[in-house]
Parts: sequence; C-alpha cells; structure tokens
Amino acid sequence: MLTRFRPLLLLAVAMLAGALALPAHALQFNYSTRLTLTDCNDADEAGFQSGLTMLCYDLTAGRDEIWNGSAWVAYQGGGSSGGVQYTEGDTDATIDGTALMWEDADDTLRPVSASKPLPVVAGGGDADGTAVSGNPLRIAGKDGSGNLQDILVSTEGRPSVDINSGNMVISGAIELIGKTLSFEETFTRPGDTTTYAPGDVVGTSPGAEIVFDGVAVAGRGGIITDAVMSMSTAASLKLEAELWLFHTAPTDVADNSAFNPSDAEADDVIAVIPFSSSYGAVGGSNYVYHVKNLNIGFHPAGSGTDIYGVLVARNAYIPGNAEVFNIRLHILQD
Repeated sequence: MLTRFRPLLLLAVAMLAGALALPAHALQFNYSTRLTLTDCNDADEAGFQSGLTMLCYDLTAGRDEIWNGSAWVAYQGGGSSGGVQYTEGDTDATIDGTALMWEDADDTLRPVSASKPLPVVAGGGDADGTAVSGNPLRIAGKDGSGNLQDILVSTEGRPSVDINSGNMVISGAIELIGKTLSFEETFTRPGDTTTYAPGDVVGTSPGAEIVFDGVAVAGRGGIITDAVMSMSTAASLKLEAELWLFHTAPTDVADNSAFNPSDAEADDVIAVIPFSSSYGAVGGSNYVYHVKNLNIGFHPAGSGTDIYGVLVARNAYIPGNAEVFNIRLHILQD
C-alpha cells in the first residue's frame, strides 16, 4: 500500500520544502542540480555535498556558474570543474584558468591563434637522458629489428649517423640539398689562328684540362641539367665541338693536338656534351651555345668535389686570335 502512494509522498515532501523555504544547506543535490539565484554567492556554500558538481544560474551576472570547491566561477561547459576566463591583455603572475593562452615574459596572456601560435622550443638528450649540446630535437623510431630507438638531430658540425650504440644519432647542421647552381670555367686559347682538325683539343698551351671545381658536396654527386658555352668571336664557319667530362683528371693535351684518351680514361667518362651549331646563337661579335635537358648524373671520384673536362673540335674550325671560351654547367646538387 505504501509503495503505491510513494510518488505522492515525494511530491508532498517537495511541496513542503518549498512552503517552508528551506535554506540551500538543508537540501541534498546531485550532479544535475542547477540553482537559479539573484547572486550565486547567496547560496550556503558550506551545505554542498563534498565532491559533487553544483551549477547555478546567476541572474545578476546573466551566466551559468560552477562551484569549484572554493568559489563560484563562470561555467564554460564540458567538465566537472571550472576556471577563471581571461581576455586579451589581462596579466596575472600565477595563471589559473581554462582558456587556451600562453604567457609571455611580461606576464601578459596571449590567446592562441594562427598569428600567435604557442611558443615551442625543442630540446632533448641522448638515449640515457644526458643533455646534448646544440639543443637537439629528440625523436624516437624503430630500428631494423623493430626495437624503439632514439634519433637525435643536433645543430653542431656536419651531419653524422651513429648506429653502433643502438641509437641512430644525426648530429650537426643540416645542409640544404637539391640546390641548382651554376659552375663556370674560362680559358684563352693561344694567340694564333691555326685551323683545328676534327679531333683536336681546343684549349691552352701547354695543355691543361678544364677543372669544374666544387661542383658537388664531398661524398655526394649531382645532375647536370644544361650546359652553356660562349666564344669571344663569331666566325662565319661555326665551331662544332664536344665537351668530354671525366670523374678524375685525364692526361693533359696541348691546344691543337689530337685527342686520344686511353681505355682507362674512356672508362672514367661521365658524359660527352655536344656543342653543335644547332644549339648556337650569334650575339653580334660573339657566339653562344646552350644545350638543354641533359639530365646527366655524376659523382666525383671518392670524396672529391671536382669534375674535369676536355673540349674537342669536330670540324675544321678557324679560331680567333687569343679567342676566349667560357663554359658553364648548371647542376642540381644531391
């Protein structure tokens, strides 16, 4: 019988509590309890059950507030506790809030945005946590056996890799690679107009190969994308020539002497670039060849940085007296 009338009893108790205007501390609240008061501070804070979240709508402030254990603060939703919300320009020596901001050196709060991102300073140490100079960025990765290892990227010296200790350590300045650069060499042929026979070297006397120095970083290579040769004269019969490129220096051959590389030198050839009149253009008193889309890969011998060239005539060419040649290689470095 009592069970049947239980809802009526609960309603009667609720009405009695309202009629008697019971104070806040006389009521038992649960998580979903939400008060509506002129000022949430009027609530008897000591009467709240320990560990329960209390919500209150403050009519004066016109906002929801939450009891954080010591005071009523603005409620932002999404959690069981709140915090003070700040606006741009506020300062506070000890920040306590839920807003996503960062504090600069002047104790000024800055809201996070695309133009004012969170400041990040990367740092780390070696595998056992010992500090490493150069402020390295510590990254973990798996080795060939699937074991997690440390990868250290530092800013001192040249990059190096250490895998003997069980860690892969890359330390040192990381150079920009994939750079396209231009390397040029200039030489002046002898002061005569002696005709070149097909197969003769066009160069200096005594002979010397053309050295393209520093075209690669030590231990690396590159790709020759195009080549340009300019001549200080524009003879009526244009020079047809080839630029032979070598990994190591070939035997010196004097100007106007036959080019006859050994088998070993032939095996060392990187490429032969044709400077044909089909690639040429008259510039008044001078002449320019431009050979494009070569895509010639190379790697200097050993850890060297230079490659070598020999210019060979392929027609009977009458040169200008002390004619000046300038050869440029455009190279995409590894």
